[in-house]
Amino acid sequence: MEITCKDLAQKYSWDEIQPVLTLLYPDHKRELSEYQEAYQKFSQVVPRKTKMRIIVKLENQLPPGELWYNIYGKDGTLVKDAFPEVAHKHLLDRLEQEQEYGLMYHDWEEMAGMAIDSAVLDTILEKDIIVCVLREITTCWHTEEQNQKVSLELQAIKEGKTQNLTQKEFLGSTGFLSKWAEKENGWHHGWSTTYWPGGNVIAQRGIVIDGIAEGVWTYWDKNGRITKQVCAWCDRPLETKLEAPWWDDEKDQQVNEGL
Repeated sequence: MEITCKDLAQKYSWDEIQPVLTLLYPDHKRELSEYQEAYQKFSQVVPRKTKMRIIVKLENQLPPGELWYNIYGKDGTLVKDAFPEVAHKHLLDRLEQEQEYGLMYHDWEEMAGMAIDSAVLDTILEKDIIVCVLREITTCWHTEEQNQKVSLELQAIKEGKTQNLTQKEFLGSTGFLSKWAEKENGWHHGWSTTYWPGGNVIAQRGIVIDGIAEGVWTYWDKNGRITKQVCAWCDRPLETKLEAPWWDDEKDQQVNEGL
């Protein structure tokens, strides 16, 4: 019987997980209260079935007495099938191995539904595994308080109220023109727009807040027709729309001269 991330999250309370988190990662990047909020929310999500399974590997290139786990996913795809044949000459020693996938940008529902690899369960303590999962799902994540601040900033950017930004642009070697805004500290902040070669038709546009994609991102083809929209949250794609009516009343560029 497989054990999923959701199973482990429901098996152990926060009071049981917190000491393990502190022991494994004494220099944890977030406040413990934030990890607690995330753990409790993750324990309540409805898992989505997926072929991806969790791998946790103990890395040994550290001073004696220190532990560091590497966490990633595998779904049965072989390296040779994950890359085009032109790249195979650089992967000869791994072609028949399973491809490894980063998990940072998978949504919580899918993470909750991922099974823990049976070999991992045989070698790594369950509490250590769930702490690794907790750290992974909070790499890009907002607390409720942070969510409120992001919502207010999104509205301010849409209304053009954000100040002290420097406008930047860059024309790439392939002809794509990118325009964005930066804060004094160099973080991208505000509207970010990329134009198809020629500079008259937008290829994609969305909002970045302190270097992180948030809100609705819209994508157009070379003829100015919308192909899709992605609703981003904390740099993660949460929902994708492939047909009208589009979010934020976005329209094809042929009929929306304001773009």
